Amino acid sequence: MAKKLKIDSKLMYKKFHEIWDKQETNGYCICYETGVKLYRNSYRDNSCVYHHVLLKSKYPQYALEEWNIVIVHPDAHIQVHSNIRKCPKIMELTEKLKEEFT
Repeated sequence: MAKKLKIDSKLMYKKFHEIWDKQETNGYCICYETGVKLYRNSYRDNSCVYHHVLLKSKYPQYALEEWNIVIVHPDAHIQVHSNIRKCPKIMELTEKLKEEFT
């Protein structure tokens, strides 16, 4: 049985903030799926806005890779986990990354 890789949550939140800070413009980031503005005060510290394209439960080795994390509105994040077909941009990126890294 393969040993499960433990992901350090402090490192993950640090990575989330780094990603946010690189993408932020004028106090907000843009949802990857919907294009909605996500304002720093409401969303930067909310882990629900960070989506692992290659799921960290299946691909823990990519959990801290910047290319594997996109910023999305919490509603889009819920939707992608319940029915990814309703999130075409994330679905397309998921397929692309699977082809490249799995």
